[in-house]
Amino acid sequence: MMMNASDGNSTPESLVLGRAEEREALRDAVDLADRGQSAFVLLAGEAGVGKTTLIRDAICAAGERRAAVLQGQCYDRSPTSPYGPWVEIVRGNSLEHRSSIPDLARYDGDGNVRSQLDLFESMLAYLDGMAREQFLVVVLEDLHWADQASLDLLHFVGSRLGDRRILIVASYRDGLSRQNSLYQALPALVRDCGAQRIDLRPFSVEATRELVLSRYGLEDEQEQLLTHYLQSRSDGNPFFIRELLRTLESEKALHREDDRWQLRDLDLVPVPSLVRQVIDNSLTKLGPDLRSALEAGAVIGHEIPFAFWGAVSGWDQPDLLDLVRDAWEAGLLAETGDRSRLRFSHALVRETLYEGLLPPERRQFHLRAAEYLLLLPQPDPDEVAHHLQQAGDDRAIPWLMRSGRRAENNYAWMEAIQRYEAVFDLLGQPDGATQAQGWLAYHIGGLVRFGDLAKCVHYLREAGRLAIESGDELLSGISSYHLEFLENDGTGLEARIRRMEASLDVIVRMTSDDHQRAQKSLAALFPPEVFTDLRTKPETIIPRFNALPGFNVLNDGLNLQRAMAGLFLEALEKGREYVEGVESVTPSASIARNVCRDTYLSFAVSYHGLGKPGQSDEWFDRAIQAFQAVNHHAQLGTALSLRLRHALVYRTDQISERQALQDAARAALATAGGVQKPSGGSLAVLEGHFELALLEGRWDDAEHITSQTLQRARFWERQDPLAALGTLHHLRGETDDAGKRLHAGLPDGPDTAPGTCRFFPATQLLLLGARLSLDSGDLDGACSWLDALDRWYEWNGARSGLVSVRLLRAEFHRASGDFDAARICATQAVDLAGAPRQPMALIPAKRVLGELAVIQGDLDEASSWLRQSLHLADACGAPYERALGLIARARLEVAKGNESSALSLLAAARNICLPLGAQPALQQIERLDGRLSGVVRQRTPEYPAGLSEREVEVLRLVAAGKSNREIASELFLSVRTIERHVSNIYTKIDRRGRAAATSFALQNDLA
Repeated sequence: MMMNASDGNSTPESLVLGRAEEREALRDAVDLADRGQSAFVLLAGEAGVGKTTLIRDAICAAGERRAAVLQGQCYDRSPTSPYGPWVEIVRGNSLEHRSSIPDLARYDGDGNVRSQLDLFESMLAYLDGMAREQFLVVVLEDLHWADQASLDLLHFVGSRLGDRRILIVASYRDGLSRQNSLYQALPALVRDCGAQRIDLRPFSVEATRELVLSRYGLEDEQEQLLTHYLQSRSDGNPFFIRELLRTLESEKALHREDDRWQLRDLDLVPVPSLVRQVIDNSLTKLGPDLRSALEAGAVIGHEIPFAFWGAVSGWDQPDLLDLVRDAWEAGLLAETGDRSRLRFSHALVRETLYEGLLPPERRQFHLRAAEYLLLLPQPDPDEVAHHLQQAGDDRAIPWLMRSGRRAENNYAWMEAIQRYEAVFDLLGQPDGATQAQGWLAYHIGGLVRFGDLAKCVHYLREAGRLAIESGDELLSGISSYHLEFLENDGTGLEARIRRMEASLDVIVRMTSDDHQRAQKSLAALFPPEVFTDLRTKPETIIPRFNALPGFNVLNDGLNLQRAMAGLFLEALEKGREYVEGVESVTPSASIARNVCRDTYLSFAVSYHGLGKPGQSDEWFDRAIQAFQAVNHHAQLGTALSLRLRHALVYRTDQISERQALQDAARAALATAGGVQKPSGGSLAVLEGHFELALLEGRWDDAEHITSQTLQRARFWERQDPLAALGTLHHLRGETDDAGKRLHAGLPDGPDTAPGTCRFFPATQLLLLGARLSLDSGDLDGACSWLDALDRWYEWNGARSGLVSVRLLRAEFHRASGDFDAARICATQAVDLAGAPRQPMALIPAKRVLGELAVIQGDLDEASSWLRQSLHLADACGAPYERALGLIARARLEVAKGNESSALSLLAAARNICLPLGAQPALQQIERLDGRLSGVVRQRTPEYPAGLSEREVEVLRLVAAGKSNREIASELFLSVRTIERHVSNIYTKIDRRGRAAATSFALQNDLA
């Protein structure tokens, strides 16, 4: 709905009593947005705590600036379409205010849009156009009832507000369950959108007393008595307080006498302790006819179209109007801005009415609502499906399917899944259609495969079970195929791929009769008009696996799994056969590209692993274009992330390219809606984001990335974050933690056979094992790990990462005292890193050659190698590699007798390593520094309360009045990391709050 903020009446001061701080914060946001800096506020609190009142006050403040207000509402127990509150915003906006009309405005049609990104961008452009004309306030209320698609759109818009004159205010009830979509979305809204959170707490005793004084002006004794009465029965909830006061006034316990308010004995008033009972008591007094009419309205929704209300309640409009007037006067109904409808004054009023209905009464009202909607020219599928489902009517099935398909077509996958799951449950009744239920289970499993592995496995198992019951061999085969990869039975990855191939062979040999029988089963269950309206056919639910002769499209995904397992040559061979087969029978290049996109990506990964960057780039281009063409943002983000890792190997010094790839990958993944969002560890680790954070010296970010993904990684992806975390632990000197990650990732240690797990994380873990053994002086153990690495690289002929293996061989020989053999291995590493050129691998390779030259006294050669290494580290923007180069250069200066130059180099290296927490490197610095000065200087002073140097640095900035965001910016860390440091500081100094921390800093000369 749209209104000019100036149209509203000002909010009485009595309604915002006790909210001075929150009111000021919200009005500050109004002022900030009006000045062109945009603002986003999340307003949280329990039901009835005053969120709506505070929002109205902010709207009044915006009215002083002639703002336009767009309002959208989320509803409980109502048939809410995907993007519901946003659709309400667009539909409620009068035409003269529309600068552009987003696709959401046409959502009540077939709902087809080109992509979710297009839909989101159209909404942003729509808001932007309005904000260019006047200051714009967007209000979204009761976000705890929002659908996932609406939250995704809010995240998109909120993260791109920039300098627009837009204020977004979103309210929600606190105490969210972990299953609530908003609970999972809140961290991203705060982090990515910079949303300010305002938590409304219940009134304190003082605030309740202030309200009583402002409204009644009672004598002190009566004022204290009423305040205690209200506070004890309402727990400070403003809505409860208002309803209790209304009841007291109606019972004459609080009444005017001689122009003054008087209070009589409250014990004589039968006021219930629960406000629901207060509301119920008010409804009882209004009589059974009005209650019945209001109950019918509660079944319809929070907002009630008047004509719809009459049809469901059974009342003629004149009689219904009289009843409505009584409810209005009782404060149970309020206006909406639309003369054709009303709304309940509070969600609790509707909840009380709805829950007071007996189940048969509810079903009867819902059935009346459905019958009314079915008579409309174009009934909304969500509304019809909702009411038929609540009425227990079998007609709900096709309407739920229509609603689900519309949501799926508009990338609101979470909402689609909810509709399909409802159909699945209905089909599970004794007389249900088993085969159709099985295919629907398979389809649901496919939708959730990116976001909820457990649910995916559950539905695929159900599909397999139902396939056996109905004798559907095709469904049984493809369910088994997918489960083979998703379920962990303890066997190796290559063995699992072989079993998938066997399942695929069985499917390919099946005739088309199985497929046609499944389609007939589904078509018999769902009337043709369901699919006609959707401009689709039953095969959108049942994939046409055998549509192209001679091969099966499941091979496309299997090719990518071969590549990720390290079966590079096999992936190329099988993939070529598959692509040639598709192209030979497919008349359209776009269709061929669509069913070959995973194979294209498998080619890119395979050529990367084989050390052929030119060919890898070619196939990355084709894969990315294929995913863009079908708007599969999750897979597009994965492909871009894989290419980022590829660029970090072969074009590390192309900083603008790697940044562009990371930005594009993040944008694609952020656009992937709901369950399309990948949740596994591969996103953050395998595909380059960890490597980039590590390379650029953002180690806290790297740790956050991997820790988060480890919690959610699928079993076959856990090695990715384990390898990353183990590497980071090693760089920080956390040997025990690194060892734990290594054991968790490779429980068989160096005996892990090639092909039993994914190639790239497995070789990273093997490298980690060799490094840990060398650090501990266990040369035999290091040799075992290195031999294992040789076996893995011989197994598949891989070249990517082979430089690191040769360098570790050089380190092994140096630790053994065989410097000649070490130089041979290091030279091989330089040669490997030069053809094809791998800048990030050349940095350590040339540094190691320089270090060996120093040991053997060839200082000129050492200087040349170390100078080249440092130059490359700078070109790649790699601070830690630069620090290691500075340490090596300091040793060279010592060998030349230039102690002062060596000390200067060590100081520069220390400044890099301290913020990173790179303890092994710092220990090297201190040992060399101590030897040069004759005494080991203590570089880490003792700080009070056991504070670390980083914590002292943060504390000083806190004492300087900096916010967490400002501190994060100054120290080049994430806000989350700064929050953790601040929390640790409070714990160590045993104080809470920034003022107390500042006092501690001043007392201890830390500020």
